[in-house]
Amino acid sequence: MASPRSSWIVLGKLGRNSLNSLWRRKRSMPTTRALGMFRAMVASLLTMLVGSLSGRTTSSILFFLRIRETCQFGLKSPASTLTSEYARQLRGLASKILSALSICLGLEEGRLEKEVGGLEELLLQLKINYYPKCPQPELALGVEAHTDISALTFILHNMVPGLQLFYQGKWVTAKCVPNSIIMHIGDTIEILSNGKFKSILHRGLVNKEKVRISWAVFCEPPKDKIILKPLPETVSETDPPLFPPRTFAQHIEHKLFRKTQDNLSN
Repeated sequence: MASPRSSWIVLGKLGRNSLNSLWRRKRSMPTTRALGMFRAMVASLLTMLVGSLSGRTTSSILFFLRIRETCQFGLKSPASTLTSEYARQLRGLASKILSALSICLGLEEGRLEKEVGGLEELLLQLKINYYPKCPQPELALGVEAHTDISALTFILHNMVPGLQLFYQGKWVTAKCVPNSIIMHIGDTIEILSNGKFKSILHRGLVNKEKVRISWAVFCEPPKDKIILKPLPETVSETDPPLFPPRTFAQHIEHKLFRKTQDNLSN
């Protein structure tokens, strides 16, 4: 059985070929059309849905409508098989991490996993980000600073630095460690833990000399079936709830509305 890392190396090669073909095509397009595709690629080139897992893993590929031209470069069945195997193993890793976080909060081992949907409902969503070479990286930003809405996020990349985390008042570049996977906590776990675990503020930078590609998998609860709110065990008279009850879909809407308001005020 292939390891998650070896499977992803093969899938990564397929992804790079598709993305590089799209990038070459973009450079030959009229300016306005090319600019639209450029923004779409850098922000989020494509999303692959690694379906909810119940006994076996199913996977399909979803493309953003604004870059539907990429369909001819879509990843075919070999990538789908690799994605399913990677998702299966990554799902097991997510269970272990959620168990450890539960214990840290003084909860039963499987509590957080249950709260985000359990084996049947937790969704794994893959997003590939493509950052082209930039001659003046100090004047560009690949992905703006944000926190993820997910419970957990796992990131693999092509060993080109660019992921930065906001830590102790400054931006810190994540180290590129061979044969490793980056994991960070998202909004969902911050809400359930009543802020005891923090959703990580991060951003993506472009590189002057090399193309940077990252493969991020977001572990997300079902959008409407679960009410996200601080667990009773995390709330007390001295630690009141920091977040109102919302479904995951409502949290997404709230975050998008808040971002829109912030943009309008700037």
